[in-house]
Amino acid sequence: MGNSKATHFVGIDPSLSSTGLAVLTFHDGKIDQYTTTLKTPTNLRETARLCWIRGAFVQTLEANTYGLMSGVCYEKASLGSVGRQIDLAELRGVLQVACVSFAMNPIGIEPARLKKFGAGQGGASKDKMIQRAKTSGWAVANDDEADAAHLAFLAFAIKHHKTIRLTRKQLEVLSDLGITL
Repeated sequence: MGNSKATHFVGIDPSLSSTGLAVLTFHDGKIDQYTTTLKTPTNLRETARLCWIRGAFVQTLEANTYGLMSGVCYEKASLGSVGRQIDLAELRGVLQVACVSFAMNPIGIEPARLKKFGAGQGGASKDKMIQRAKTSGWAVANDDEADAAHLAFLAFAIKHHKTIRLTRKQLEVLSDLGITL
């Protein structure tokens, strides 16, 4: 066993009711994966809801990354989304600021790009994303966790793309993000 420091990569699928969160930990050539869903209490509204989500998010990250992260990706809003966009934008802002408090600048990923990276096609179904996450070794319970898992792996791939095997579609997504391959 080497003395290398563990690195942690985080994926976030923001939601007002069930935020998916995944942590990929890389240490001594091995990968550990953790996923969870932050289920927001239904009685919370507006600021109280945002504070609860931020608190649960920070607590989960501190417990699973020890506050040390090497990369964070979150899912951006889809361009065709309707309803609650202002509330979701506020949530994304809160989560981005929480990431910055850990000295990380999160990268926003469009839903179609996430689906292309995770399942090989920009219009992939939720079931396909779940199936691909499970095939990749993630123990996901729902589509929120599956999206977060793919986002965590994307954060990992951004940093380690030259030393890991990626599909052609995954490499295309990295190239689209401006990553030099």
